[in-house]
Amino acid sequence: MPVWGQSPPPCGQVLASYTSHGQTLPVYSNGANQWSTDDCDPKQLLPPYGAYGRQYQCTEFVKRFYSLALGDTSAHNWTGDAIDYFASANTDLPQLDANNKLLTPYQNPGPTPPAPDDILVFSDSTGIEGHVAIVTNVTSTTVQFIEQNWSLTGTASLALLTRCTGSACTYTVADRISYPKDNPSGVAFPVLGWMRLPSSGAPQPTWTGMATFPASVGGREVISFAVGNNGYIAIPCSIWDPCSAQGGQFWAYYPQGNRWIQLQDHPSLAFESPSFVIGGNAYVISGTEVWQYTPTLDRWTRKGDIPGTDKRGAFSFSVNGVGYIGGGYYNKCALWQYNLGNDRWTPKNNIPVLEYGLNDPLACSIQGIAFTNGTTAYVTGTNSYFWAYSPSTDTWATKAYVNAVYGQAFSIGTNGYVFNTFGALYKYDAAGDQWIAAGSAYSGTTMCYPAGFAIGSSLYVGVGGLFAGNTCNLNVVNQWWRFGQ
Repeated sequence: MPVWGQSPPPCGQVLASYTSHGQTLPVYSNGANQWSTDDCDPKQLLPPYGAYGRQYQCTEFVKRFYSLALGDTSAHNWTGDAIDYFASANTDLPQLDANNKLLTPYQNPGPTPPAPDDILVFSDSTGIEGHVAIVTNVTSTTVQFIEQNWSLTGTASLALLTRCTGSACTYTVADRISYPKDNPSGVAFPVLGWMRLPSSGAPQPTWTGMATFPASVGGREVISFAVGNNGYIAIPCSIWDPCSAQGGQFWAYYPQGNRWIQLQDHPSLAFESPSFVIGGNAYVISGTEVWQYTPTLDRWTRKGDIPGTDKRGAFSFSVNGVGYIGGGYYNKCALWQYNLGNDRWTPKNNIPVLEYGLNDPLACSIQGIAFTNGTTAYVTGTNSYFWAYSPSTDTWATKAYVNAVYGQAFSIGTNGYVFNTFGALYKYDAAGDQWIAAGSAYSGTTMCYPAGFAIGSSLYVGVGGLFAGNTCNLNVVNQWWRFGQ
């Protein structure tokens, strides 16, 4: 409830954020409607554009969090007022228009303590609306949580009392006391309990079709990268997509709302330009030009050129805040390291021949794909062996082969993935140096040289050339797919 004399932040302003399972999700202010059942954004013009309910009620964040961070595919369809969530944790309540959440409820007080990612459910003074929040941390004495439509900061905490007799303990989360203007002595909002996904029912990663890429693309091999919680696709300037037409278009993908937004055009980036991300910026090497993209400003900045020849068709990656470019059509076997601090490139030891059957005997890798795991980078590609590069020793080592033909590579945490043109997804076990088929079968159209990136705990792939008749075509498939829980 309000601290009297203070005004809530504007509608849609980010109050706080919480990271879980690789996803960082914000909570937003409900503006002048904070602490009420009204919405400050009834037309859903602000992120995430109504994908998870009324903006910005407490239930909207809970559904968004369970959908995106925990991969609960049913969460966006949850119904009922906040106070009904606990009663409908694992049963339908048609009389209250509250559907089954398929969650395990834990009563307050009770023998099971709350845990991070639990849904904390409050009653209210009327017993009609209630409130829900997400637990972020539990100590021996407090429960901390993040929420919408209550705290001005988006976060709060309550006391946790533990009483034990022998090995049996009871855990009690204290009431939340609010001080409305008409009752300065305070009103108690009891915690009914908390809810979580059943441990045995955790959803497995699957492929899900997402919003189709909206732009017309004349030729395959668009430029793609992710910065923070969003992904980006640039249509390069080429004979199929001249800059006078759709070439030059630059698009952002927002997973929270499954939405594409066209941004300002990019600076005439060339076909097959490699890219890497350092901190909050992306770096695209177009020929020998180096361009920095800053998402917070939607701005492209020209940096110092990379020495040597054109870098089209090169592979790229970043490790510990340092970028690398290697191979390509014209770069032969050179490997370059980019230092952000002084905007300079340093040549490293030449790369070995990473690819077999190349028409150019002076080339070592063309259209390679890469991912990183800790301080090691891994590079493969069409007709390629699988190699590991250690920046600390500037050395390469061969690893277990994977079929990465016309594919894309990703990394999530300590796991690397390769998606190939046949729709097969493989996960790399670095400790055992082996590849394992990952998740359910891909059901989309097979494509070659697709765009792709990892955001949080999900992989996104699409906008590639049509792969049909064992041929990689220039015709582009605008489908967009997510792999995750």
